[in-house]
Amino acid sequence: MTPHILSIERRSHGLRWGLGVLVVTAVAAGILYGYGLGDIGPQTTVLGKPSRVPQIMAAGKDEPPPALTPTAPTVHATALPAPTPIKMSKSRMFDALKTGTVSEKFRAYKLVHDCLEAPLTVSIGAQAGIILQPPDPEICGDLQPGQIAASVRMPLLIEAAKAGVKGAYLALAVNEASGLFSDSGAAYITEAIKKEARASALEHADPTVLFAESEKLAASSKPEDQVLALTRHTAYLIGRWQGTPNEGNPLADPLLNPLNQRLMATMTPEVANAAIAEGRELAKKIIR
Repeated sequence: MTPHILSIERRSHGLRWGLGVLVVTAVAAGILYGYGLGDIGPQTTVLGKPSRVPQIMAAGKDEPPPALTPTAPTVHATALPAPTPIKMSKSRMFDALKTGTVSEKFRAYKLVHDCLEAPLTVSIGAQAGIILQPPDPEICGDLQPGQIAASVRMPLLIEAAKAGVKGAYLALAVNEASGLFSDSGAAYITEAIKKEARASALEHADPTVLFAESEKLAASSKPEDQVLALTRHTAYLIGRWQGTPNEGNPLADPLLNPLNQRLMATMTPEVANAAIAEGRELAKKIIR
């Protein structure tokens, strides 16, 4: 073979080898692209196709843990003890109540009444041969003579009784009218005041008045009196026992109380039910 032919043969062999490498590279790139990896990664091969090498090499590696965000320490609040309420003295309480509502005025009167009644009760018991516990030394507290005087306490009681506050008529017509206390309030009570106070007590279902009234009406032979007795005794039971530990006692139940049952037996069920319903409505008027 001549040198010229040998040179041509060598060049032909080199060209075939170079084409083979190029074909192998192209086929490998096509296979990778055909597996669906052609759309991940921005890098490209010599054939212009995206390179999957970085993604393939990263496959199976764990993701780096997320950066920790610092948090503030938990602070547990400690509840402060509730402040101890300051107890108002009897004298200051009286002054505060005497200018309030009719219910509060009666409460102011009761402060003075309890102060006057406690030692008197012990004294009366001793005269009857009954030894009672001495009164609480704090029953009067710092009440002053000017607050206890009849000229101060009686106007409070009279206003409350005229308004029909629960218990005010009894205090007026019994306790004060009888002159129990040395500084008697009887002189402040007229028949007109007693009459007005009693009518208001009945209107506002004062149980201290309703009990005696319903007993008197129940003894009547008139059907209308017995109906009214059932109404007023029902209101009495509610006003007397509602909100007390005895509220659930059968004797406090308008339908189970013996007097109510006796009255209901004298009338038709319709009349009895209406009378009891009216008694329940009357009990809503109580001024406590």
